[in-house]
Amino acid sequence: AVTAGLLVLASVWGGLSVSAQTQAAMQEFQPFRAIPVVTLDGARTTVDATSTPVLFIAWWCPHCHNLLQELAGTPLPRKPVLISTFFRSKDMAEERGRTLASLTDAGILPEAGWTVYLDASPQYLVPSVPMLAYMDAGRWHLEVATPKGVRAAMERLGAPGRR
Repeated sequence: AVTAGLLVLASVWGGLSVSAQTQAAMQEFQPFRAIPVVTLDGARTTVDATSTPVLFIAWWCPHCHNLLQELAGTPLPRKPVLISTFFRSKDMAEERGRTLASLTDAGILPEAGWTVYLDASPQYLVPSVPMLAYMDAGRWHLEVATPKGVRAAMERLGAPGRR
């Protein structure tokens, strides 16, 4: 890890190109910089948690459901992006439907300003759900999401664009 960091510094200061191997090592430092996701209408894209907080959830998770119910009724200065993960099936249409049904049941509606994606990463990026990932003051934060913790993070980060 230290070697990868030194290589990047050397490339920045010395104008050297960064190898694919070094870029892969740096991805370990920045796991939430380009999260592969699928939009609700099926398009593939990435989400960058350096610019917006990301809340990883699973449609079948009772802790996620309880958290989302509390967040649905809480005014927040900004809303985290929701990424549904830990799927039970390989059928993305089925997972999309179950995710949307779970969110609707919790009172979270995409048309009410919530951004929702389906995880398309080849490996799980978080060890469990609900999990909040964000960057604040140049440091990554990965924490088990609680209503109080999500509110505090959203207040600390403020409105979008005020990082």
